[in-house]
Amino acid sequence: MPLIYTQEPLPSPSSGKAVPSCITVFIGGFGDWLTGAFFKTMQRVSFPENPETEWRAYYHWDGGSLGMLHDGCSRILHDLSACSESHPDAALLLCGHSYGASAAMHILRQLPFRRDNVLLLTLDAVSRRQPSHRAGGIRHWINCHLTGPFTPIDTIPRIGGRWGHCGDADMNLTFDSSAIASDGHRYAHNRPLPFLTDASHGSPGALAAMQKIVRSLSV
Repeated sequence: MPLIYTQEPLPSPSSGKAVPSCITVFIGGFGDWLTGAFFKTMQRVSFPENPETEWRAYYHWDGGSLGMLHDGCSRILHDLSACSESHPDAALLLCGHSYGASAAMHILRQLPFRRDNVLLLTLDAVSRRQPSHRAGGIRHWINCHLTGPFTPIDTIPRIGGRWGHCGDADMNLTFDSSAIASDGHRYAHNRPLPFLTDASHGSPGALAAMQKIVRSLSV
């Protein structure tokens, strides 16, 4: 187990990798560099039918900069723009957890280009002063959020301000912190994987729903 979960940036467009069907950017929340909660989640999921055609990256919510003191999203935006320009036909998916979710929306508001295959997954988003209104150009947005009794792990999300239900999202999936998730534990902010994999109130899980969308764009 690593002591620090470092960022894994998008590959350079000139890296020689196979042409991607999907460019997926995972953005971890506050402290993910230490806990690796979202890094481990990233390793468990894939969105295209053929995982080998997915270009993947993992960033910290602040882009590895100074956190609260500096907006480091510019690094993620730079890497994303370079890949997008080289591969305009690939689906562009941002998947963020906690502060990483609001950072993903912030990045999409700043995109210097427009395309019709931009997708967004937000997992128990925490605002870090970012509003939850939808950025322009998002084809489909799935928002997963936690409700229910307060737990100690909720301290940071409550200080930062949860987005909760987002009226602008195409799909909202709600999970109760008093319920048991598929991993055998109660749903909790610091365990994001069940937000992706578990169904909610009769709706398919976010992972299955987004896989279907990504694969439809690859046809």
